Amino acid sequence: MLRLFNHLDLGWKNLFALVACGLFGLCFGLVFKLGLDHPYDKMVHIAYFVTVTIVFTRILKGRYVFASLAAICLGIAGEVAQSHTGVRFGSLGDLLANTFGIVAAAALYALVKSETRIAKRDYGTHAAAIEPLHQPAATPARIHLMKK
Repeated sequence: MLRLFNHLDLGWKNLFALVACGLFGLCFGLVFKLGLDHPYDKMVHIAYFVTVTIVFTRILKGRYVFASLAAICLGIAGEVAQSHTGVRFGSLGDLLANTFGIVAAAALYALVKSETRIAKRDYGTHAAAIEPLHQPAATPARIHLMKK
């Protein structure tokens, strides 16, 4: 059990984001209706699950596959919970929108992670190791400094 917490980043920023996502999901997923028509409610689903996947990935210290699986489980649980309330109902379209948002966030994170890995491999871990593409022209002040 203690080893599990070594893989979690439970800083106050991540916990705040998790609580904010949880409250938004509870309020607008189960209790209230936003009153949006068909294409717009799917956009809310996508945006919400992109955000949830990013928050889960941050909490799980970059393990975006596990974060995506947790977000998919949350999406399924949310749709099942909605189908058991009298106010809301779950739908396959909502579940597909949730999954699209999760996959988009995971793909974006994987792309950024791979580009960062390539940049570190090619240029080293320090920004000073990156050579400028062109040398700036020598100005009189620089010439004076170079002579000393």
